[in-house]
Amino acid sequence: MRKDRSMKINTSKVIENIDGSSFMMEGKPLTFAAAVSGVLLQIHPGDNPTPEQKFKRFQIAQKCYVEAEPDLTIEELAEIKAVVGKFCWPLIVGRVFDILERKDEYRCVSGAERFDGKTAPNAN
Repeated sequence: MRKDRSMKINTSKVIENIDGSSFMMEGKPLTFAAAVSGVLLQIHPGDNPTPEQKFKRFQIAQKCYVEAEPDLTIEELAEIKAVVGKFCWPLIVGRVFDILERKDEYRCVSGAERFDGKTAPNAN
């Protein structure tokens, strides 16, 4: 975290399936930018954001989609986590949270075995 209470996030990171393969959406690998901007720009059942919240979500989505490494404030990070956490699938929530919390090494380690006993395909 920087002194000005913001953090640079690599929004071009590809969301990965549990086996390390790229999560595909509409025939393309889903990036952090696409996942986050997509969920922020939708109105979800049971969600009733104010006009100010809608505008804030739009600004965050635009920042994530347009900039390769935007500086996101603590408030913007909290809004991403709140919306993604409430409305996305568990895999997307986990990967987005990993990226936000700098847990970029969520892949299996070298020689690790998966639950089915096979060696992980992306083991180093």
